[in-house]
Amino acid sequence: MSNASKDCGSPPAIQISRLKKCYGAVEVLRGLDLVIPEGSYTTFLGPSGSGKTTLLRIIAGFASVSEGTVSISGVDVTDRAARARDVGMVFQNYALFPHLTARENVEYPLKVRRLPREERRRRALEYLERVHLSEWADRYPRELSGGQQQRVALARSLVYRPKLLLLDEPLSALDKHLRGQMQDFLKELQRDLGITFVHVTHDQSEALALSSLVVIMRDGRLEQVGSPEQIYLEPNSRFVAGFIGNSNIVCCSVTARNGRLATVKLGDGTEVGVPIPAGVTERLGVGEKSLLLLRPEKAETGYRIDTSVVAMSGPVLSTTFMGTHYQVVFSTRHGEITAHLNNDYAPGQSVDVAWRAGNLIVLPAG
Repeated sequence: MSNASKDCGSPPAIQISRLKKCYGAVEVLRGLDLVIPEGSYTTFLGPSGSGKTTLLRIIAGFASVSEGTVSISGVDVTDRAARARDVGMVFQNYALFPHLTARENVEYPLKVRRLPREERRRRALEYLERVHLSEWADRYPRELSGGQQQRVALARSLVYRPKLLLLDEPLSALDKHLRGQMQDFLKELQRDLGITFVHVTHDQSEALALSSLVVIMRDGRLEQVGSPEQIYLEPNSRFVAGFIGNSNIVCCSVTARNGRLATVKLGDGTEVGVPIPAGVTERLGVGEKSLLLLRPEKAETGYRIDTSVVAMSGPVLSTTFMGTHYQVVFSTRHGEITAHLNNDYAPGQSVDVAWRAGNLIVLPAG
């Protein structure tokens, strides 16, 4: 959806109305309407060029708007400078001062605000303790690991107690193991502080792991806004379904509808009743060409053939061990299909796989 909004019933930390941003003749944000609830952990998720970082910079006050308004805690800040917005910002490259210790880096925003020296020191040590870095207070950035530098940057952005914290791909420079640790840390920190976090990422698993609200962006528009569960279980477009996890996509047609349940027919004659995602109920009509999504992780073996499953079989093309499962790619009349299975299969070996109807997703073809 191009103009999406989400209101979870709590006072909005951020409200964006009819927001447009143009660089010359190029429109990079296209009339956005969005409500971010107070106390939420919200992620902006999308491919490169989707507009997510531009939107974050506009909220921070680092970029102007072409049309529309931005409100923070009910106050219109569209024309306010960044320093007047009471917003913390964590940058992708941390931006620590190399000649200052961890404590001095954290103190810096308080020094700019002319707080007394003792108060600066007390509060800096308090926030270094919050990010578990009290013992490293006197070390310089070069003496800290990437994860420790990131936590210093977090403490510096929080020490002046902003209303909300903006994070611009803060974990992208970390290795996979450290990213996982920092995700857990960020989630716990946000819960303890109780303030709103808005986090830009292109990593789908990161967005699902961290968020109470996910905003999926594409070409300057909001494609879908919802909880991680809603985004995963009820995508409203082929783009969202493909962007959140890898899906097998099979052509089908809708032969009947009953409320939120559709009967779909595949090319091999298989008919099955599947739930319709809430966001596409008005766009899915009887007789229309549609798409059936089969998540690889929902595949099963050892099933009983009946009208509650979609079964597929064929020769194995490749098998890859992924640690927790084997990723099996096999050939069917519907094309190549991927399934996550517990057993290894040799190339050419026949495999029989099924998906339960409740785990299938039907979407409009258009």
